[in-house]
Order: sequence, then structure tokens, then C-alpha cells
Amino acid sequence: MTLSYGGKIYKIQKITSRMSSYIGNVSNIFLEYEKLWAKASQIPGYITKYEGLTLYMLSAAYSAMGNIIELGPFCGRSSVIIGQGMLSTISDNKLICIDDFSKQKSQTFPSMNNPKEELLKNIKYFNLEKIFTLYDMDSSAALNLFNKQTAGMIFIDSKHTEKQIRKEFPAALNIINSNGVILLHDYKNLHVEKKYSKWITENIVMQYETVYIKDSTPKYAGNGLLVIMQK
Repeated sequence: MTLSYGGKIYKIQKITSRMSSYIGNVSNIFLEYEKLWAKASQIPGYITKYEGLTLYMLSAAYSAMGNIIELGPFCGRSSVIIGQGMLSTISDNKLICIDDFSKQKSQTFPSMNNPKEELLKNIKYFNLEKIFTLYDMDSSAALNLFNKQTAGMIFIDSKHTEKQIRKEFPAALNIINSNGVILLHDYKNLHVEKKYSKWITENIVMQYETVYIKDSTPKYAGNGLLVIMQK
């Protein structure tokens, strides 16, 4: 599937017929997202406009399959986008955010000394409190608390290290719905640990059905979302 958005060609091929159906039924999705992005982009964070659009559409499409779990919400830019996508559909499932805020640091936003407080403030501002749950703890340990096949979508954007993804990905596979999706951020980012990207290539890209959604803006080269579907 190829969509035109914001003067660019936005390619989202192979991400399942469920997403295609959702887009077809909501003709004003881009307009709604533009309004959301105008506010969400003011939140400190690393998710780009086009990555956010993917999260918005996928969260709407997959929230009916189970809870949506986000690892590494930081101040909540991606969290509010996911949450608003969930609210655009009829679902009783939850947005579960997991982060160890005791170890949270930001070189890009050094003045942001309390991201947890900022996250909670943004959740409240975007009226997501009823569907929101926060686990302030190590992400891989938190994933082991959930039952099998209870998540419709899992977005992994935490430490970006080989050590962490080795623990997070198997734990995510254990709880994702058989028809759900797992997303990884910064798969090809030059600023993350090289062993992180190498492990993902060898153990995920080469073994699962994936699609890499890249923001074509040069400033964000290496960002993007790796969408993983179970074969």
C-alpha cells in the first residue's frame, strides 16, 4: 500500500489487511492526525511525524486484539499518539507504558530532569487516564508479568542495546497475540549501539516477516520503525 501524505509518498506495504481496512473506513484519518501532531510534537521526544502516523494507524487497527504495550515512553510523545489511536476505535483494552525512570537520562533534552512527571502530565492533558497504566521498572522484567497472547501491539523503544533487546524480544513474543504486531524504533540509527542493530538483523529481520518504515527526511536518517509480524 502506498499513500500520499504531507506532499510525500508514504509507503506502508505488507502491514496486513487489517490496517488496510482501517484506513479505508476512516477517510479523515490524516486530518485527525494533523491536529493531533500539532500538539503531540510539542512534547520532548524522538518520534517523527511520519513514524507517529504509523503508530496512530496501527494502534487503532490492533487495539481490539489486546492491550498495547510501550517500552520506553520517555515524556509521552509516542504514548499520546498511540493512546489517541486507541480511542478512535471501540475497545476496552489498555495502553501500558513501561520504563525504569530511575535510570532515565536524555542527552538531547538535558533540561528534562523528570520525564515521568512530564509523561503523567501529558497523559492527563490528552484525556488518556482511563486507559493508561504505568509500570516504573525494567522493561524486560515487566513483560514477564503479563499472560500469553494478551497484547495486540508492542512498541519497543527502550535502551537500544543488544543486552536489552535479547531479553525484551523473546518476552514480547510470549505475550503478543498471534495476529498482533511488534514494532522496534531506531533499528538503523547510527547513534545506537552497533551490536543492537546487528542482533536485530540476524535474529529478527532474517527470521520473521518484517517491513521497515523509514522517514525519508535526511535529518532523521536511521530512525524509522521496524514492524514485525509473525509468520
